[in-house]
This record gives sequence, structure tokens and C-alpha cells, in this order.
Amino acid sequence: MSLIFVWLDKRMGYIPGGNEKLKEKFRKILSPIRQFDKPTSCYDFICDSTKDKHVFFLTTSVFAEEEFLRKIASLTNVSFIYVYDQDNKQFTTNDKNLLEKMGSQRLIHFDEILYEQLIYDLARFYKNQADQLILGNQSKQGKQLLEYAVQLIDTCDDLNQDLQLIQQDLKEKIQRVK
Repeated sequence: MSLIFVWLDKRMGYIPGGNEKLKEKFRKILSPIRQFDKPTSCYDFICDSTKDKHVFFLTTSVFAEEEFLRKIASLTNVSFIYVYDQDNKQFTTNDKNLLEKMGSQRLIHFDEILYEQLIYDLARFYKNQADQLILGNQSKQGKQLLEYAVQLIDTCDDLNQDLQLIQQDLKEKIQRVK
């Protein structure tokens, strides 16, 4: 199952250069990136066009209404939900499914922290995919995913403790795979 990054942002197409630096950074690690500026068309796309993909969903605080995010979280192919919140809004929910896919660590206020969280989640995702391949006697493909996850982590300027731990775990696992 492949990945797709879906970005819902009211500023898409309206502000020249809006989030271009961040989008360019993401394009280096995630492709394709589908961008939307309307929640309805975004939700319809995820429902209709991504059934065979794992969706990493990012929105801005403008669209971070609990009801909409619950709808997104209810989709089984949505793996993670990120809220890029430059306005420091308070967001709380009791929805278990939404908390599982979003969690407090994915309510993010700064570009670099968003990038690091995305790298961390991608590394974990690829590690889990690699584990399944290795268990299914596809060690070569599994090892390639582990190596790719390490390469993703290497794109971060400074590694926080979580990234350091998963990087170490990935390197140890690569050494054990034949």
C-alpha cells in the first residue's frame, strides 16, 4: 500500500508563495502531495481516490473543526492527522479515533517541528511495513524500506531524542536483516 500526503489549506492558490518553502521540503520526502483549499473536495478525494493508499493528512487551524476532523479520522485509510496551527488555537477532543490519529504531538505551531514529526511518523510507518515484509520472507525489500527510513531521518538538521532512538533502532534492524 502506497502513501499520499493530502494538504488542506485555505491559503492554497490565494497567497503568492504561501507555505511554498514548507511544501518544497515535503516534496523531497513525500510524493505525491495533493493540495486542496475546500474541505468538501478534500474529503471527497480522500473517500473516492485513496482507498488503496495510506493518507497523511495535514490541515491548518482554519479547518481544524472537531466535526470535520472526526470525519477525516473515521476514514480507515487515514493514518495520521496533522494540524498546522500558526495561530496557537486551543484544540481539544474526546473522540478516541481522532486522538489516536492526531494526538497532541501532531498539533504543531512551527515548520521545523511539523517536518520532524512527519519524518518520525514516516520512519515508524516504513519500519512497520519493513517488519511485515521481513516476516513474509521479503527481507531485501524490507531492508530497503529500513534504509529509506534512515535516509529520511538524515534529512533533519537536528535530531530530537525520538528521532535519535528510532534511527538507532532502524540501523540495528538493518544490521540484523540478511
